[in-house]
Formats: sequence, C-alpha cells, structure tokens
Amino acid sequence: MTTKELEYAIYKKYFNASKLTITNIKTVVKHECDVAVVGKSDYLTGFELKVSKSDLLADFKKKHTHICKKIKKFYYVLPKDLENCIDLIPGEFGVIIVTKGSYIDDFCLKTPLEKTKYNCRIVRESKINKAAEKITVDEYINLCRLASMRVWTQKMNELKNEGLIQWNKAKICDTCKHQEKRGKFPVVIECRECRSLSNWEDKE
Repeated sequence: MTTKELEYAIYKKYFNASKLTITNIKTVVKHECDVAVVGKSDYLTGFELKVSKSDLLADFKKKHTHICKKIKKFYYVLPKDLENCIDLIPGEFGVIIVTKGSYIDDFCLKTPLEKTKYNCRIVRESKINKAAEKITVDEYINLCRLASMRVWTQKMNELKNEGLIQWNKAKICDTCKHQEKRGKFPVVIECRECRSLSNWEDKE
C-alpha cells in the first residue's frame, strides 16, 4: 500500500465529520503533519503515515516529537502488513490500521460508484492532549488558503501540460546550477549565487 492510499483512506474516514482535511502541513503545528484534520470543535488531529518498518523506525530518530500545543490527538497510520509493528510506537500515540478491499458489486446503476474500499480500524486510541489549543480563525483561514492554492496549482499544471499556457524556462548556471528567473538572458551573464561568468542551460 502506498502513502497516497493511506492519505485517501484518512480523507474518506474523516471528511464528513470534520471541517477540513489537508495533507502535508507545516504551518500552525511545529512539525510537518502528513495529514491534519480540523474537527467541528476546532481542535486539530494529526496523522503520521508509514508504509514500511524502516520508515517507521526512522521517524523515532527525528529531533522533534509529534507532541504540539495545537494537536489534541495524534495517530500513526499503517497498512495491514505493519500491524506487528504497533508495539514500536510510543503509547501516547494512537494507531490506525488500513486494509484495502472492494465493495460487493451485485447491482448496476447509471451513476458509477467507487468500488475500491479502504477500511480504517483504530486499534489503539490516542491519548488526549488536555493542554491543546483550538485552531484560531486566522489559522483555519490559512489552512483553507493552502488547500485552495494546491488545487489551483494543479489546475495551472494541467493547463501547462496541455499547452494552453506557457512559462519562461528557468536558467541554470553551469558552475553552481543556481536557478535564475529574471526573464530574458544574454549568452553570458553573472550568476547571482556564485558571481561567476558562465554559460547558461535551459531547464523546464
């Protein structure tokens, strides 16, 4: 199972019961959350997604912990084949096991329905951070803005890939490979980064 599948499984489980479900946030919290859910009571739940034992063990070597004043609950999310690794996870964190299956296809409708099913099973509840603070209005707006920006970035890339909008190519210095975005370039120019006079190569 992939990280994207775990993300989608958490989205499916919490979307209807929350105000916002967003991936890979570094704002509001003091460390990156793979998935964050803003509940209807304005408290934040964080999720760390792991698809391998080595990835899980590497997480415990990081300097930061997942304890944060803005996170009320925190869960590790693992695929079924890592269920035997639960004991490696500190007791204050919850654990969710994700399994993949299919809905029973015993009828036919004009409207297509999703057939793949992800089941999220909470095998250990997260301890509640009683000192957790609610997300402020400004913080919530910033998270919504980030989610919106990602949607429109995706739309922009779709237009770019379809050739409907065009971008100037970035320029890379042969010496330090520092990207420049100053528009048109002569054949030789001084690099802002290393101050060398060098030829430039185009980069998509």
